[in-house]
Amino acid sequence: VTEFAQLRNPAYTRTDFFTNPAVIQDFRNFVGFVLNRTNSYTGVRYRDDRAILAWQLGNELDSGGINTWMSATAAYIKSIDPNHLVMHPGINVDPATSIVNDPNIDIIDMHYTCTLGDPASSCFREYTNKPFVLGEYRPELLSNDSYLQEAVNRPGVAGTLVWAFLFH
Repeated sequence: VTEFAQLRNPAYTRTDFFTNPAVIQDFRNFVGFVLNRTNSYTGVRYRDDRAILAWQLGNELDSGGINTWMSATAAYIKSIDPNHLVMHPGINVDPATSIVNDPNIDIIDMHYTCTLGDPASSCFREYTNKPFVLGEYRPELLSNDSYLQEAVNRPGVAGTLVWAFLFH
């Protein structure tokens, strides 16, 4: 995000991405371009493409002004594409109540380095009004059947996403 902000002004920082009105508009222009782009293979605009599950607001975004930015960006996406879900930008801290209750954010995504069976290190969260997806997690959890069993048994967990099969 710093690099995106610096396209407008090389002196801009990460915080400017979330708070500077000109940078926010630049990003909205970019998002609008992507949502309205026609897929060159299928001939379908991305905002109309039924193969797309959701638009994620970013990856592990955190900075001052992030909650205001998330709500405004989610509303902007929904104004162009009301037919797709909008997903919280997975980070490893619980989202603010205002984000969980935001009607334009449909899925809460979290990234963890959790330990199964440790009550102080729960991998899963339950929200009353949103599906929860565990986005990124430690690679050894992939080979642990108890992880999948824990995910299946939690009523508030909608699923998990494998971020990569090649781990560092």
